[in-house]
Amino acid sequence: MKYYAGIIFFLFFVQIVNAQSTAFTLKGISLDRIIDAKSISLGESCVADPVSPSSYVFNPANLSEIKGTNLFYNFINRTWYDNSKYVNSDNTAGLVANTSIGGFMLSVSSTKFNIEHAMFGGTKLEVFTSSVSLGYAREIIKNLSAGIAVKNLYFSSKMISASNTSDAKTDRDLNLLGDFGLLYRIDSPLIGNESRVKDRLYLGASVQNIPLDLKSKIPVHIISRGVNNYDYTTDMETAEYMRLGFSYGFIIPTELSENTLELVLSGEYKNLINPGSEEKAMRDNYGAGFEVKFMDIIAINLGGVMKNELSDFYERGKFKLNLGLSIDLPLKYINKNLPFKIGFDYTNLFMNQDAKGSSEHLPVFNLWLRYDGNLF
Repeated sequence: MKYYAGIIFFLFFVQIVNAQSTAFTLKGISLDRIIDAKSISLGESCVADPVSPSSYVFNPANLSEIKGTNLFYNFINRTWYDNSKYVNSDNTAGLVANTSIGGFMLSVSSTKFNIEHAMFGGTKLEVFTSSVSLGYAREIIKNLSAGIAVKNLYFSSKMISASNTSDAKTDRDLNLLGDFGLLYRIDSPLIGNESRVKDRLYLGASVQNIPLDLKSKIPVHIISRGVNNYDYTTDMETAEYMRLGFSYGFIIPTELSENTLELVLSGEYKNLINPGSEEKAMRDNYGAGFEVKFMDIIAINLGGVMKNELSDFYERGKFKLNLGLSIDLPLKYINKNLPFKIGFDYTNLFMNQDAKGSSEHLPVFNLWLRYDGNLF
């Protein structure tokens, strides 16, 4: 316990050392974008609901609840127009696995923006970020798990003129960042152990993107060729978050299966720890989700989110609902000797009115390959 207490103290100490104010924090990048369909359709309430890629990334303690070995991939790509041409793509791929010594995760994420604004006179802005995260979690005392993740951030921005020559370029050396999370499980909190119906409550908390190398700021090149011309480089801090949440679910067994019907309710509060001078009223964000799962094969997800921070997916301060579908197909129904499942999560992300372009929604999907056995 002393070891884990030391980790907590160190992470918060580093955060306090780096708490310097800028106008805006750097967000909407590979570190903090939730792009997996499962989490989106559950209102991004994943800090205490270990069911999705984002739940493992944003609270590494959820890795303690991993079953088997899982490969996943998420992808979003969209193009929209608003006096400009915007092209955005997000990718995340990874491995989460249970082992004899705890749960592990390796994930790789990238986000790319291309913006060609009318006032730039043909000049394009390209922004690329990528992150690699390595996480680990295990139970430290009965029903309480702790997890830690170490990750890097690579940031690159480039201005390309109409003649295809680079006007300005910013490449940032890798930043080293850390996440820490806790997950507490309460078995049978409302329904007694003597009942066939089983219930479970999870309580989760995490802190994200805490600089470990005391280099929290990234130089970002900003240029405008409109009425007020300006061209300068400013330093921006990576956004750091605290997440608190819960999930409560119960399973109704029948003669067909021990997991015939499962109902799960989840909620989350997300707080921007280090708001910039223009973000004091943009710190608080909320999400809630509800999942109905049949036979551990098909699940229907309904969730909503309200963000006070700026987002290209959601209108600030307005509650948005999303509906999703998840399927886990055991390959044993095809061949009883195959210990694998193929998973698919899907949702329509209803867009921010200012960023939806010609479409009001954006299809989002995840792909999974699950192996019933442990990695080692």
